[in-house]
Amino acid sequence: MHHRTTAFLTALLATGLPLAATAQSAHVERLRTALPEIIGGQLAEPGAYPYAVSLRYAKDAPGLEDKSGEGRHFCGGSLIGGRWVLTAAHCAVHIVGDEALFAVGAHGNDLNQLTDYRIDGTWVHPGYNDFTMDNDFALLRLTEEVSGGIPMIGDTSPGPGEMATVVGWGIGDDGEVQRYLREVTVEVVSLEDCNDDNSYAGEITESMICLGVPGEGGRDSCQGDSGGGAITAGGSPVLFGTVSWGRGCAEPELYGVYGDIAVVNDWIDGVIRAGGGFGSAGAPGSDSGAVAGSPGGGAAGSTGTDTHGTPPPADHTAIPSAVPSSGTNENANGATESINAIIGGG
Repeated sequence: MHHRTTAFLTALLATGLPLAATAQSAHVERLRTALPEIIGGQLAEPGAYPYAVSLRYAKDAPGLEDKSGEGRHFCGGSLIGGRWVLTAAHCAVHIVGDEALFAVGAHGNDLNQLTDYRIDGTWVHPGYNDFTMDNDFALLRLTEEVSGGIPMIGDTSPGPGEMATVVGWGIGDDGEVQRYLREVTVEVVSLEDCNDDNSYAGEITESMICLGVPGEGGRDSCQGDSGGGAITAGGSPVLFGTVSWGRGCAEPELYGVYGDIAVVNDWIDGVIRAGGGFGSAGAPGSDSGAVAGSPGGGAAGSTGTDTHGTPPPADHTAIPSAVPSSGTNENANGATESINAIIGGG
């Protein structure tokens, strides 16, 4: 199983060192030599995806010499309204309790020109399992409201054959994060096809949705795009998936695997309500503080726990949960490998 974060982040976490220590520039440069390459891709039009954000180290993180956006980026995410960003759990588990070391870059296609916003809260889905990648979702709360949010899907995900667009910053042929946002168009693959013996042989759970080009391959997300969004193509786009994992990149039958947002709308809604709502701006495409398109049944005030046994920061001692925590957060012991850069697309 291959996470779709950069190998930089995967290797950083594997060191077991405190994050302040692993932010030292020499360590960062050494880890970046292991980053995989991106193949193909298409530049996104300026301003076409205002919700797309970069998860990155803060400029003042201890020991960082390369303070550019390219040097600090490790995952993607999506603005969903007010102060909130939706991303993948495997991008965010290490942020819990260390928010001061990280930032979210928004408003642009150029990693080096994005505006940084600080993070003051991190919620990881209580059912996240870092071995199976089930429930690979996390929410980040920013210190201020940010424009550009995108509405989210309701109760029903796009069906097989429907088209989708995925955007992100991935790893280039030189082993470095790409400076400019890229896009690719793929289609939704049925759960049955993605779970058959020629594909993932039963590994796809109900919290996942697969995207790719059936019978062909050649287009996919890959290294560096974890947590980024998949949106419906055509009409008014809505966010329905978060980049999660896959085997290889753009291989026929080995589709990209994404978190299926429709499955966790109640959890998202509950966390946002308990965490202060969307603020004055409201949710994109809605007239209230509820998640756009969500059933509004979030369990505000219910309790839950952060994964990996990390105590939540003092400002959010309870995490509402619509999906009970299940399984254990096992470590793949080197069996996982990151992916995530846009493949194909033009």
